[in-house]
Amino acid sequence: MLSGSGRVKLDDEILEIETHDAIRVAPSVTRAWEAGADGLELLAFGPRHEDDGEVVLDWWTGAIAPVDTPAGSAVRTECWRA
Repeated sequence: MLSGSGRVKLDDEILEIETHDAIRVAPSVTRAWEAGADGLELLAFGPRHEDDGEVVLDWWTGAIAPVDTPAGSAVRTECWRA
């Protein structure tokens, strides 16, 4: 993590993250990041392989809604799964 704080969901585990945390994610792990109040800046890198991932919609149902989201509105979440 370059700056900020937030949470990361790795499969079914949710972890609090902050500046200077390093996270290794195995290719088979479904993952998503959520910024905290001070934002979240991260650097992600790895090799690219053809057909190495897919978008999984509405996977993180416990994600925190953005401040400007009306109460009771659905929040769309997307993540990548290898």
